[in-house]
Amino acid sequence: MKVGATKMKMDNKPGETLLGPLQVLGVLTFLATLYSVYNLVVGFVHPSRNSVSPAWWVLLAALLLVASVLTWPASQRRTVAWQCLLVIAVFAGLGWFFSGAFGGDNRERSARIACLSNVKQIGVARLLYATDYDDKIMPAANWEDALYPYLKNRQVYKCPIRPNDHLAYALNSTVAGKPAKTIDEAQTPQYFESTLESGGQQNFLTPHEDMGLIGFVDSHAKAYSRKYAQTLNWQGTKK
Repeated sequence: MKVGATKMKMDNKPGETLLGPLQVLGVLTFLATLYSVYNLVVGFVHPSRNSVSPAWWVLLAALLLVASVLTWPASQRRTVAWQCLLVIAVFAGLGWFFSGAFGGDNRERSARIACLSNVKQIGVARLLYATDYDDKIMPAANWEDALYPYLKNRQVYKCPIRPNDHLAYALNSTVAGKPAKTIDEAQTPQYFESTLESGGQQNFLTPHEDMGLIGFVDSHAKAYSRKYAQTLNWQGTKK
């Protein structure tokens, strides 16, 4: 018994601090805080990657930080709070640097590929629409609703660069409602990036590093600069 008692005293040395269940929970909560800070930083550096308002990430990070600090004994909370804030500051700075320095090009390339896919899908849906409506292009008003039965997915109407826009593409109003066979299909823009539902060349946007996606009447799609887009047959006149 004496030996056992001596061993117990040796195992519980004065000054040793072991993490209890609450402190473990606090550490996990702090990791969640860092995740919120990361999303906040990414949202500022690359808004297209984060559809959640930065204000929500700030609020969540603050609440998680307070919850994490409160799991520690009252005598240690001030020290823990300062340590946590220091770690958050360093983490946010590194996150800002690395996400800006190394992530931009790949994300922009991915966004352009996704946008190109959207425009191609819209073009194919228009061809399906034409088989049911005497080879005609739909009217400009609410064209997205006319195509929806052939797409079944409204996310196709959104550009990853502008996730908060209800509609990222416009229908060329010059060709709206016309039979496709009366149009120069390979050279005439049918859909293009814009903030409007329909319009013309003057409404063409170039959000992808000064390039914008254009889908043609024959359903092929490409990225164009504003200058080169001016050379296209926006009126649809057959030559």
